[in-house]
Amino acid sequence: MEPLSSPSATEWVAWLIHFSIPAVLLVGIALFLLGASTGNYNLKCILAPAIGLSGLLVVWLEVELEEKYPKAFLLHNVFWGTFILILLAALLCSLLGLLEYRKEHRHSSRHKGGKYAVITGLLCLFGFILFLFSLYTKKTYGTRNPIRALTQEKRIRIIEQGFQIYQPESWVQVDGSQLTPTPCVAFTKLNPSLSFSLVVKKPGPDSPTRIEDLIKLAQSQLQKASTSVSFSEPNITDQSSSAIAASAQFESLVSRGSFTYFYVHRLILYKGFAYQLITWGPSNDPSSVRAASELMGSKFSVLSL
Repeated sequence: MEPLSSPSATEWVAWLIHFSIPAVLLVGIALFLLGASTGNYNLKCILAPAIGLSGLLVVWLEVELEEKYPKAFLLHNVFWGTFILILLAALLCSLLGLLEYRKEHRHSSRHKGGKYAVITGLLCLFGFILFLFSLYTKKTYGTRNPIRALTQEKRIRIIEQGFQIYQPESWVQVDGSQLTPTPCVAFTKLNPSLSFSLVVKKPGPDSPTRIEDLIKLAQSQLQKASTSVSFSEPNITDQSSSAIAASAQFESLVSRGSFTYFYVHRLILYKGFAYQLITWGPSNDPSSVRAASELMGSKFSVLSL
């Protein structure tokens, strides 16, 4: 058993920053509520920022819960709905407060707090923009956390074809319509020069039902588009005890005119869907192609439909 190690200075700083967020929000709410109780400010102007900070506290709680319970979709929707309602309440309170503020006499004891209402209104508008951005990052990157979304790989998720795949760093998505068979997703990269395509066949009367049939289909498709092809012996994995019915992998050496390429094929059958994860590159660098195939395989996953 390895000895326990004490947290590093960086971990301590990260921990302090993490938990200082709710502490600052709670202190801010308490200060604005205290100011409202003194009667020295316009009540709506001073309550508006307190309400807005409550909304930010709800967002912090939602981000924490999304980390621990990523599949609790109903709970997440409730929190985000609550956040929007709080923002609307804060915005309305600030607008009503500003209307009353303008009517107050300049020397009135309640002719204070206008700047808080203005700042709250602007922050509420920023909050709505942030919410819309979070919807985009949820769809594209799989998280409503914009910071995480901007620091992680782009997710491509096609529900009707039952899969998702993350685009690795240094890989670029390209149009694969000229490839045979035609993929739904294609990537490429330089240094070394490698390519990847994901071919999906939906359930249908002509869809392969056995992994052996999918292997024959993949090999015949490659033979039709090539001058000559040689295949390695497929490695079939029976996964009947899991969600995936079966998978297989084989390699091929493909000639097209005066060029020769090395391919790695990963095949998956899942609930009637047939997936081909095809990675290829120069024939003189098979190790890079194999490494890229491993990488793409780790980025791909089927969806529980």
